[in-house]
Amino acid sequence: DQCRGKLGLSKRLEARVQELAAAQAALAARLDGLLNRITALESEPITPLAESSLRPPEFIAKSPEEPAPAPRAIEVTVAGVDGFEGLMELQRAMLSVPGVAAAPVLRFQGGSAALTVSLDQNVDVEDLAPALTAFLGRAVEVESGADEALALRVASSAEQTVERPGSGV
Repeated sequence: DQCRGKLGLSKRLEARVQELAAAQAALAARLDGLLNRITALESEPITPLAESSLRPPEFIAKSPEEPAPAPRAIEVTVAGVDGFEGLMELQRAMLSVPGVAAAPVLRFQGGSAALTVSLDQNVDVEDLAPALTAFLGRAVEVESGADEALALRVASSAEQTVERPGSGV
């Protein structure tokens, strides 16, 4: 019994040694391939970088004389918001508009929401309603507006549905 146990152990050890030898051979072949590649790379000529490629792109390098214009904040009230989920969708829609930096909710009650919207200086407040209409898939109309305050109304889903690009709705 003891002899059979030693014989079984011996065969398992022999099989493991063969596995390790095969792994060692594969690693040696991989190492040879890497050494050949390094040798080939060392023999390739080095091309110096052009001086222009060392300068940062213009959109990164801003001169200190030209600070970015500060965003302006406007209060946007929106009527016709369907519940908390509708409020969150409205906020996502607002943040998807190019040039909108932030849109925290000030208050929400009875289907009416107020948000403080931070806009880049080049964003026209009249562009918000069409952008929101495209995102929400429902008409958003301007009820009143000025540079510092804007009142919008979102059509209920029963009133009007606008086709979203690529959605088929």
